[in-house]
Amino acid sequence: MKRVLALIFCFLPIVGQAEIVTLRSGEHADFSRLVLQLSEQSDWQIGRTVEGYELRIEAEEIEFDTSKVFDRIPRNRITGFATPKASHLVVQVPNGFHLDAFEIRAGRIVIDIKNGPASVDSIFENRFAEQNDLAEREITPEESSPGKQSNLAMFEQTASSILGDTKQAERSDLSDVVAQDVFPLPLFSATPEESTQAPLPLELPSERSERVIQMEAALIKQLSRAASQGLIVADIEDPQAAIQEMIAPRETAIKSTVLPEDPPPGDLSHVRIKTRVDLDSREENGKPKLTSSGGECLPGSKFDIASWGPELVPLLDLAEYRGALIGEFDTAEASEIRDLARYYIFLGFGAEAKSTLREFGVIAQDADILNAMADVMDQGQAAAMGRLEGQLTCSGPSAMWSALAAPRILKGDEINRVAILQAFSALPLHLRRHLGPILSERFLGIGDTDVASSIRGAIQRAPGKHGEGVDMLDAKLELSLGHDEVATRKLEAIVREGGALAPEALATLIETKLAADATIPKPMIADAMALSFVLQKTSLGTRLSKLSIVATIQNGESSLALDRIAQAQREGALESDILEALSNDAYLSLAKNAADIEFMRRSLSPAARGKIAGLTSEPRRAIAGRMLDLGFASQARDVLSAVQNIPEPEDRYLFARAALMQGRPQVAVGYLAGIEGDEAELLRARAFQAAKDETRAAEVFESLNKINEAARSAWRAGDFSRVERIGSPQEQTVANLATDPPSNPQLGLATNRALVAKSAASREAFNELIRSLPNP
Repeated sequence: MKRVLALIFCFLPIVGQAEIVTLRSGEHADFSRLVLQLSEQSDWQIGRTVEGYELRIEAEEIEFDTSKVFDRIPRNRITGFATPKASHLVVQVPNGFHLDAFEIRAGRIVIDIKNGPASVDSIFENRFAEQNDLAEREITPEESSPGKQSNLAMFEQTASSILGDTKQAERSDLSDVVAQDVFPLPLFSATPEESTQAPLPLELPSERSERVIQMEAALIKQLSRAASQGLIVADIEDPQAAIQEMIAPRETAIKSTVLPEDPPPGDLSHVRIKTRVDLDSREENGKPKLTSSGGECLPGSKFDIASWGPELVPLLDLAEYRGALIGEFDTAEASEIRDLARYYIFLGFGAEAKSTLREFGVIAQDADILNAMADVMDQGQAAAMGRLEGQLTCSGPSAMWSALAAPRILKGDEINRVAILQAFSALPLHLRRHLGPILSERFLGIGDTDVASSIRGAIQRAPGKHGEGVDMLDAKLELSLGHDEVATRKLEAIVREGGALAPEALATLIETKLAADATIPKPMIADAMALSFVLQKTSLGTRLSKLSIVATIQNGESSLALDRIAQAQREGALESDILEALSNDAYLSLAKNAADIEFMRRSLSPAARGKIAGLTSEPRRAIAGRMLDLGFASQARDVLSAVQNIPEPEDRYLFARAALMQGRPQVAVGYLAGIEGDEAELLRARAFQAAKDETRAAEVFESLNKINEAARSAWRAGDFSRVERIGSPQEQTVANLATDPPSNPQLGLATNRALVAKSAASREAFNELIRSLPNP
């Protein structure tokens, strides 16, 4: 027995330094928030004091760091803090505000100081006494009598079971020596006066209680297990014999008084004892219990949603669950609140489940997980992942709920796909139909069509019509597989049925046709516009409004698209960045496709040019170029000059066109300086022509292989040598005549006859040249 006691003291915790808990703060519209994280879950309570509210944590030596609190919040709702003793924190709150608190997960306490008075049933308005610390109170003889709970009795109830059983074991050994059962044992006091108070009777039982025997037997089993794993060296030769020896009844002395029975042992189901060998042997059936980051995988019992409700029938069992909420003292039971919230989640009622967890002021077990599951039911993802974060690699259903709670999964994520599919297949059919499209969307987002197909198969194995959600899943899966025609037919069927998913199906259908560069039927565009009005201020409504305008632009109806953009701007249906992008596309389509009359009506007015000035470069240049094509050089310059940045080469080319049209060829040549390309060279040659510099114009035309233009400029410049080289045969003949030296008329009759013949030849050459030219 001494060896056992020695081992017990070896396993006692060593007193460490005080835990420092940092308070984090945040300011909201109608409340100020404090958040603190304890190293382990501890009981806590909050009550009213003169200064405000006091937080008391059932843990030793906790110090609170409040130095950074007022960096993020003002001092209007919270004026300061006080720490009357370790593990106690006073939040100083002025009149006109009240406190609400809750624990979102193990050890994380949230305190909200809210505007206005507290509700009459608030559990945090119970007032703490000013001097109620038992260590500081004066103990009266009445309080220390056997009929009252003494300090020692309190110690008996709160000390660890190991120490309590050890004390009883030692007292049982004293029963052979001491004949009496009651010994006067005075309480130690802080002052001599207190030490004169009546002694506290301490009753020592003469036989060991059943609780002590059970504890000793359990301890020996644990020590034997540790010894078998090589963690300790024990000298217990026969553990079973030692256990039987302790359990065997002993003869006890006759007691003069009847001692009260020991209280039954408390519920220790939350206590788990693990050795290092246990931790290294965490695998069951080859599936790890740790996440990839080393965290604990949540047990499957927390997600056994199939057992949270009976088979769905026309009359739900809500009355039975709600009737069990209130106990005999008219207070809500945490376990019943959890059961009702679970039943709502089983039914797919997320908002009702969250309301149940929130409204009763009682923190139910796994409330954070249930809130996340409720969000998935209604929103398709969780507002806060909480403990579901990082569970994708686990081998239980927590992997599936982690995938559902996340807004998306990434291609590089490590995912236990087998566990997810197993958990999904175990869901009731109505939840498979509801959650299947959400879960498959996660995997389609990373291109994993195999898992998405398996999810669809897990639903379609059951007979009957599975609803438009599964039909939508089919259509998206066909799109991912490249079967656009099949997907289009499925989407059109959903739109025709007009169910809840018809707007999303219509949006997906229009996107599919736009991607194929197909013409969108006008009735389909009209339906999208009507649904966008019904669903305005929602993400789907914004999507439909944008798609209706994009489809109108793609159909070539740019003027109608501009009208709808202006309407969306007036109604605030689309964000400014979306409106800007649509305006750019619409004006670009206007410049390329609109008829001349429609283009001029939409672009030449001062108001229209003001809108065009705010466009990006591509549509603005397209409109300026269309204006120049129609001869509106001044308006084109206004459009180009609206941007004060240094002109890019594309802008300078358009400026050169406008200057040439306005009769300023030298300015045009200046804009073209340094710009290369055939279009710029051709414009430069024409600018030389307009500036009467035909020689340079001929050079540029010849470099562009525009021989006719080069020859004409050479004629106008008198460059007959160039004409002889590049002109037509007729032009070359005439140019040759022009370059021949004149004959001397004083050489005689023969020379004169030659001149007459040459003149006739020249006349014939000019006639041939004139005949070769096109009619004016």
